[in-house]
Amino acid sequence: SVVVSGSRDCTLRLWDAQSSREVGKAKVLRNVVTSLRVCPGRNAVVQCSEDLRIRVWSTSSGSLREEAKISSGPNQLICCDVCPDGNYVIAGSKGFSRENCQLHLYDLRHLREVVAVPSFDQTIEGVAWLNSTTVLAASKDCHVRTFAVQGFQEIQELNDFGPEANPFTCCCLLENGNVAVGGSG
Repeated sequence: SVVVSGSRDCTLRLWDAQSSREVGKAKVLRNVVTSLRVCPGRNAVVQCSEDLRIRVWSTSSGSLREEAKISSGPNQLICCDVCPDGNYVIAGSKGFSRENCQLHLYDLRHLREVVAVPSFDQTIEGVAWLNSTTVLAASKDCHVRTFAVQGFQEIQELNDFGPEANPFTCCCLLENGNVAVGGSG
């Protein structure tokens, strides 16, 4: 098995999980990596970066090969997750005072953005697919919300964090179906 890492030096690295050795490397100018996720059903990862692109990298040959890229428009994508069927990517963008604080849905089959929806007052730091129809998003504005993908209607705001809540920096769905969110103080 392999591990893929991305960094601020514009590189992605492919590692052999057994030996902990680097077995592949790719560098793209201005491709500061902000998020990486495994693409279910294929030997590939999806990457967001500060160069305003989503990239799909194949890992099937034991090396990193760029399979596809999608323009993210004017917004830096900070976080992403891939739908369980591997066909869609949900991403959150950087912003402030509700400007550019959007959830973005991308179709990996047609390599295009489907929709972008203003969702929070500050940067969206974490997103996760809860199932094939619902996503979770966490923001620096101390809010965590769930959305129906169809029409991007808010389903619920999770707000039992109290008055001392810190800005959220990540979220994920655990194998047992529970949600984990992280914050910084």
